[in-house]
Amino acid sequence: MAEYAGRLPFFHQDLYRLTGAEEALGGGMVDERGLEGVTLTEWAERLPAELDPGRLTIAFDVLGEDERRISLNAAKDDQRRYLEAAADWAARHGES
Repeated sequence: MAEYAGRLPFFHQDLYRLTGAEEALGGGMVDERGLEGVTLTEWAERLPAELDPGRLTIAFDVLGEDERRISLNAAKDDQRRYLEAAADWAARHGES
């Protein structure tokens, strides 16, 4: 896991090479530091949702060589504002 300073601490973790939650927990990738900032997890599906029940999921689907579809899913109602802000931005920029 890499940590970056900013207005909020930013943590980036890539779980690509991990085989499961045990490795992430044993390696210190899931701990209380993430509570103080924002954590971006690549390959998050390798962790059970119970470890982070409040996560906001952003998925990229490859539709073609130069085409992607981004979908957002909020686990909690108080995160809906992020989905609404993304939809507003997309509408203003001609995206769907």
